[in-house]
Amino acid sequence: MKTQFFNTLKHFSFLLTMCISVSAMYAQETAMKRASEKYDNLEYIDAIDVYLRVANRGYESEELFQKLGNAYYFNANYIEAEKWYAKLFELNSTQENLNYYLRYSQSLRSNGKNELAEQFYDSFINKKSSTSVSNFMTSKDYLGIIALNSNRYELESASFNSQLSEYGGRMYDDKLLFSTNRRANSYTKNIDKWTNNYFFDIWYVKYNEDGSLNEPKRMKNGVNSKYHDASPLITSDKQFVYITRTNTTPKIDLEEKKRSNLKIYRAKINSDGVFSDYEDLSINGDTYSTANPSLSKDGKTLYYASNKPGGYGQTDIYKVAINKDGILGVPQNLGPAINTDGRESFPFITESNELYFASDGHLGLGGLDVFYVDLNQKILQMVNVGAPINSKADDFAFYLESNGKGLLSSNRSGGSGKDDIYMISETKSIKEYVRAKVSGVVVDKDTKKPLAGVTILIKDKKGNILQEVISKEDGSYDLLLNKFYDNYIVADKEDYARDDVFVQADPKLDSKTIDFNLKTTKILTNDDENIALPLNIQSIYFEFNKSEILKKSEVELMKVVEFMRLKKHIKISIGSHTDSRGNDSYNMRLSKQRAEATKAFIVSKGIDAGRLISKGYGESQIINKCKNGVKCNEKEHQRNRRSDFNILKI
Repeated sequence: MKTQFFNTLKHFSFLLTMCISVSAMYAQETAMKRASEKYDNLEYIDAIDVYLRVANRGYESEELFQKLGNAYYFNANYIEAEKWYAKLFELNSTQENLNYYLRYSQSLRSNGKNELAEQFYDSFINKKSSTSVSNFMTSKDYLGIIALNSNRYELESASFNSQLSEYGGRMYDDKLLFSTNRRANSYTKNIDKWTNNYFFDIWYVKYNEDGSLNEPKRMKNGVNSKYHDASPLITSDKQFVYITRTNTTPKIDLEEKKRSNLKIYRAKINSDGVFSDYEDLSINGDTYSTANPSLSKDGKTLYYASNKPGGYGQTDIYKVAINKDGILGVPQNLGPAINTDGRESFPFITESNELYFASDGHLGLGGLDVFYVDLNQKILQMVNVGAPINSKADDFAFYLESNGKGLLSSNRSGGSGKDDIYMISETKSIKEYVRAKVSGVVVDKDTKKPLAGVTILIKDKKGNILQEVISKEDGSYDLLLNKFYDNYIVADKEDYARDDVFVQADPKLDSKTIDFNLKTTKILTNDDENIALPLNIQSIYFEFNKSEILKKSEVELMKVVEFMRLKKHIKISIGSHTDSRGNDSYNMRLSKQRAEATKAFIVSKGIDAGRLISKGYGESQIINKCKNGVKCNEKEHQRNRRSDFNILKI
């Protein structure tokens, strides 16, 4: 039945794999570093609003576009991020910080502009490789990651395999149920015209007390029909069974080809074990197939595969709610985190609400590979289960019990038939591969005392909270993060400035220590507060012996202008300084002229002159060693030629 379900797709498997490999490669290219420049996040300044106002008034600078692009990028607003990164590269096509190539590429790709995205990603890889070893993944890297997740299972071929096909084993009491197209001695079957083989039936094999298996037998009691019957699923209360069958109840008159689509039927199980009253479920259709049912532990959700129109690919995985009266709700596609334009099928839900499924649409080792997703997580992280579960062949119909014992179907070489069932034993949980431990201590930055009651969060790039814990009395905390995604670890406590640390995606990460030093929140008084640092205001430059504002300094002054427009209740003191060269009186006079010129520029942009005080300090406030008589280079002198913008009144 696996062959029938995927029959028309065989000729496209190679091309599909190549296409999806590229997609999966880019999906894994998420290793990203934080920008080196961090903002001082004072309570009274929203730097981004200021930057945006400056940019929207036509002023341009690399720093302006970088900060705007970053602000939107880290909030997952990729449309706006793309806009400002584009302006950044228009202004300067060569960026020293290579992360801007990557971020622009990611933004473009998120907005569907794949060609341009690939160009900037290639530039990033090329420039990165010329300076250091790249941590960003190619398809080769991703195969290496699969290797890291391998060797967690032992498996052996089941004793009941035949020269024909066996697949899809499930446990039921002391029996192992499976599907096969072998022929029973006393039973003559019709031939499936699609495959030219016998139709599939449901068989069983009993366990002996010593764990060995008896000879397999074909199930009776109304289980099998004259067409396909496969993938039996018994409910936990043993009152019902779900079976994949050839469509035997067409709702409309159809040609034979369409009539032979598959459907999931639900039947009652009476006290004698007879299956009866087969129900054609509402998720079925005559013109498409549904197959491979799996139930959540509480029995309230049915997972299955279907090639119904409107999906993402050839076959997708869906889920549907089961109401108390047995009526099914509206089917939901599990979405692009799981489904691709390839084949996704054979879902299996563990008791812990984890999904295993088969796919050839995600980069893997062969045709169909088995993948894993923890459905309890807010971000669905798809993981290749690795070898020996996966091989160069088709590997599917994965089944795992809570004791680590399970079953796998595969047509790998060395088997006894076309599809064989393998008995598997898990030696290491996949959760240990997906999660990494983060721990640390939070202290007060000034007193160095541990801080209890600090909220420690894991956030994704969209700002979604993935996990939350509270620091203990000794300031310690422990978290588990998904190491396949970029994460932010955030420390937040009332009356303290929030701090966050970026943790780059790293499949090799097992544990990481992150300590936080939180600083108490600044409370503004009538004392001076310098706004140059949080707004990243650069030096205001003047021509030699002149006080006119240079064009390149206007963008810096516009930050002050927009800040004052946002904070209409404040006054600003403009202080201009010079270096120590030249005599003291000349420097004092020049600094006053420059302070007045700075004030005049701000007033010309609509700010009330009464809100501004200008003062020249000459060389009276040298901030380094470069005083009179001390030899310094130009860069050292430049540090003293500065303007301060201080808040005088709140």
